Amino acid sequence: MEFENELELLINKYSKENESDTPDFVLAEYLKGCLDIYSETVQKRDKWYGFKGLSSRSTISAPTIPDEVPKIIMNENLRLFVWTDFCSAYTRGVAFAIAHTTEEAMAQIKSRTCREPNAWGTLSIHPLNEPYANCVQGGG
Repeated sequence: MEFENELELLINKYSKENESDTPDFVLAEYLKGCLDIYSETVQKRDKWYGFKGLSSRSTISAPTIPDEVPKIIMNENLRLFVWTDFCSAYTRGVAFAIAHTTEEAMAQIKSRTCREPNAWGTLSIHPLNEPYANCVQGGG
């Protein structure tokens, strides 16, 4: 009750009760209630995220995705289609699409270019269930 009394005195000292024409003890009670509800909310949040208290928050790492999740989300029939030397003129181009078939991948790429590709280049197809990397370097 001491905190609430101090809060009431502080409200009265700065005449904050005048702004709403509400007695200072009512405002103090309200603000104390807000702090109590906030504290309760923080505790529920910590319980939800599995926090053990203030000291554990700094050591909490981001949740990890179980290995099963990508397998559930990923459509096993999708593949990554990569064309190198795509529409090469002065530089080597690259085109890529994730699709079920080569035809579908080509249609996707055609829909994103401003003209009909004149030279598709070399195609490589990669399943989406194993790592793959490639790069295109610039320069002159």
